[in-house]
Amino acid sequence: MRIIKETFIGRGTCDASYPNDVLLAPRHASISKREGKVFLKDLGTTNGTFVKLRGDTELAPGDVFLIGRELFRFATQKLAEMQQPIGDGTMVMRGAPSLKAGPTTAKLEHIQLNGAVTKVYDLDKAETTIGRTTGDLVFGNDPYMSGRHAQIVVQPGRFILKDLNSRNGVYRRIKGETEMNDADEFFLGEQLFRVSIQKIVES
Repeated sequence: MRIIKETFIGRGTCDASYPNDVLLAPRHASISKREGKVFLKDLGTTNGTFVKLRGDTELAPGDVFLIGRELFRFATQKLAEMQQPIGDGTMVMRGAPSLKAGPTTAKLEHIQLNGAVTKVYDLDKAETTIGRTTGDLVFGNDPYMSGRHAQIVVQPGRFILKDLNSRNGVYRRIKGETEMNDADEFFLGEQLFRVSIQKIVES
């Protein structure tokens, strides 16, 4: 589809309508062009809009991303919340991180589309690898996941999400609006799109 004005995508009456896709909201997302740039906007949907990573990205609390068919949410916890007092008033650290990654430790929540948590994994190693056959978190029944698909690397005060050259990539859910570049890929519902930006060369 050609983007001339703000273009809406959804299950209902939209510029690009997919009435049989039950994962789409009636009006799910929009694409617009301003000052030669292209922007993708999620319209406050339940199931979200996801953009494929093109490089390493720093995770922020609440970030949701898809690896294969598995949906994850990144969360942090203050170290003070992990302490419990014992009889003499001494605070005992529970699961204290051995990684000096600032005043917080982190976890990965395996979630459903509605946000319900099915399992929680502590990110207490320098590197946590996710894959279908190899890694710290293995999902052997997911045919869309590569053997070694992605990795979360701890740096001082930061947690970096890396795609390990997987076949299907890693997709992160956008918050509000984000700028898109040429060849960027995104999906919503069961629909996958690729952005093509054609430059106008003036002679």
